[in-house]
Order: sequence, then structure tokens, then C-alpha cells
Amino acid sequence: MELKGFVHYDCATDKFDVVAWLEDSGKILKVGLSTMTAQLYDKDGNSLSYTESGVTPDALGLFNFTEVDNPDFIENGKTYLLRLETTFAASEVSTFLPFRITNI
Repeated sequence: MELKGFVHYDCATDKFDVVAWLEDSGKILKVGLSTMTAQLYDKDGNSLSYTESGVTPDALGLFNFTEVDNPDFIENGKTYLLRLETTFAASEVSTFLPFRITNI
């Protein structure tokens, strides 16, 4: 089982968003999913102001996080880690998604 995700920043609209999903043997799980939480860190492990909790999956098993307009928690040229966490079958599943902002 693997928690995967995609972090996206659109410089034209100045919007930041995240989509995540839980995979098992290459297939996205659609049932038995819990809510998901996210916490953003800088590359040194310092917690930043972006956090979300209670994100529920849609019918396709995708966790669509709230889109953020004019995100002031990211800077051009910086590297970040987004920690995602959920539970499945009473087991914690988590991952870090590293990303770098290059187009602000």
C-alpha cells in the first residue's frame, strides 16, 4: 500500500493545490478510506503555516485539498516537504511529497 500525491502551483492564477490517493498493487483504493491530513515543512523540517485536516475522498478515491489563492507560505526557488497522513484498515499510512517552487 502506498500513499501518493501531486502538489501543484499555478503561477498564472497564483493558486496552490494538492491531490492525493492511496494505491494498492497499482490501483487507487475507493472504499474503506479515512480522512487525510497534511502539514507543510521547509527543507530543514520546520513546520510552515499550511495545514489541512479532515479531507475526505471523492467517489474516485481522490483527496482534493482546498485550493489556496495567493499562497504566502511558499517562495520561489525553495524546496518543501508535504507530509500526508491517513489510516486504512486501522493502520497509519503516511508519506512525504518533496517539491520545489520554480515559477513564482
